[in-house]
Order: sequence, then C-alpha cells, then structure tokens
Amino acid sequence: MMFRRCSTAAMAALLVAAWGAPVAIDAQQAPAAPLVRIATSASETYAQAFFAQDTGLYQKAGLNVEVDTLGTGAAVSSAVAGGGADIGVATMLNLANAIARGVPFVVIAPAALETAKQPSGLLCVAKASPYKTAKDFDGQTIAVPALKQTVDLAMREWLTQGGEDPSRVHIIEAPFSEMGPAVERGTYAGAAISEPSLSQAQHGGGVRCIGDPYSAIAPTYMLGAWFTTKDYAAKNPDLVRKVAAALTEAGKWANAHHFESAAIVSKVNKVDVDTIRGEVRPRYAEEIKLNEIQPQLDAGFKFGFLTRQMNAAELLGR
Repeated sequence: MMFRRCSTAAMAALLVAAWGAPVAIDAQQAPAAPLVRIATSASETYAQAFFAQDTGLYQKAGLNVEVDTLGTGAAVSSAVAGGGADIGVATMLNLANAIARGVPFVVIAPAALETAKQPSGLLCVAKASPYKTAKDFDGQTIAVPALKQTVDLAMREWLTQGGEDPSRVHIIEAPFSEMGPAVERGTYAGAAISEPSLSQAQHGGGVRCIGDPYSAIAPTYMLGAWFTTKDYAAKNPDLVRKVAAALTEAGKWANAHHFESAAIVSKVNKVDVDTIRGEVRPRYAEEIKLNEIQPQLDAGFKFGFLTRQMNAAELLGR
C-alpha cells in the first residue's frame, strides 16, 4: 500500500537515481499520419491537389500528403496502378478504358467540368479563311492536342452534328504551341486550341474561333476525376474519404477565388500570373453526378474510343 501511495515526485526521484534524467514525453503528441502520395499534372484542369496544399486543406484534415507532378495522364495512371502513387487524376475516357480492361480503379472525387460558359478550348481557323461550318472541313486537316482523348472525341461529335462525316476529315495530333502559327500559315484548316495557347493565338490577331467542339458532347460534363485503386480504398477508407473531401473543397475554393488561385497555378505552371488571370479558367465540379459522367462515355462508345458501352456507376465501383 505504501508503494501505491508514493507521490509522482518521489517516483521521479527514484527513476533519476536508477537511470539518470528522464526523457520528456509529450502526452499530447500523436503518431504521424500515414503518407498519402497524390500524382497529378501541371494542367490547371487538375490543379485541385495544389490548391488543397497551398490553402492548408490537407493539414486541416490531419493529412500527410505529398503531391507529385507527372508529365502525362498515362504516367499518372501507371503510377497509381503500379503502386508508385496512392491517388491520381485522369480523364473519364482514360479511366473508363482502364476499368473496361479490368484495372481496378475507382473514382473518389470530381475534377474539372466542361461547360458552355467556360469551354476547355475552341476550334480556331485563320482569320482570312473561308471555313465557318463543319461541312467546310470536308477533306481538310484539323489539329487536336491528343488523339483518342476528350478533345478528339468532341471534335468528331461537333463534325457529326454539323452534318460532316468525321472519317472525311484528317484529324491529327499537334502541340498547342504550334497550332496558332500553323493555322495562320494554312498548314491546318483548323485547330482545337486551349489555354494558354488560345489567348496567345487570339491576341496575335491571325486566327478567329468558330465553335466550341467540347460542348457538342453535352452542355455540362466532367472532364476527369480523382481516383485510386479498389484495394487502396478498401484498406484506407478514412484516408480516402478525407483526401476526396479536401480535393472537392479545393475545387469549391478555386471556383470562388479566381484571383488567388491564379497565383498558385502560376507557381506550378511557370506562366505569368497576369496571363493566367486573363484566360478562360476551368470550373471544378463540386460533387460527383452520374449524369455528368455518362455523356462522355456514350460518345466514346459511339466513336469507338471505348471497347464497350459503360455505365457511369461502374467508375464509382457500383
């Protein structure tokens, strides 16, 4: 009984005598949160990961996050599939194709939206050219930044809706930086140009824009989404929920803070902040809606971009 009633001070004295000065222990110190590795690209379309980092949303949620910038969407998907990253971002077409092939990806949060008010890009032609409608491009060449991706799909849908058979138009891949000058020279009849190259081409005065091919798919739809593997989601449900919430909240913040978000994009992209503030900026989806995923899947199957018809719920693992 005497030992049990011994004071804390007395116990400390006994320990010092036996072992030397005790090591101070902070009773409030919590174990470090597990590291979550997020892979993305420098495109503003997928900038939520950086917005969440710079605005402290990860820290607020008690997350320990590392954001890695990779060059392409394919590299991001490969990193997540191979275990080099825990969470990534990709276009709906890339995710749908991967899932159709049996890759166990699952969507956890929305990325940018395509909307008619804030188009992801415009179809541009030379200022003095005669091209005005889809039928004018019969037998001509149109440049897009990537084949078998959303912009290629949108271009084909725009041509079809305008009464032109896409198979009669030469759709080729070219870098954004070359599009404006090539259209002015007449190398391409048209090009689907996005920011910041779109503003640069328009300011040069040698091109004019005749349409928004993206909205041919639907007036509003999700361009891409944040995803992980089913295995990672099953093993780390709380982490995934918190990261998804932080990325979604970052998109909401960016929608309401264009001036401040431009500074973050400038830092990531190494583009002058005033240039970014003068561009058409992306809008981010603030929730996952199946009806904002399905239109791209339907168009993808229609034009052979997907190997089978897919339901939007499949991307969410349902």
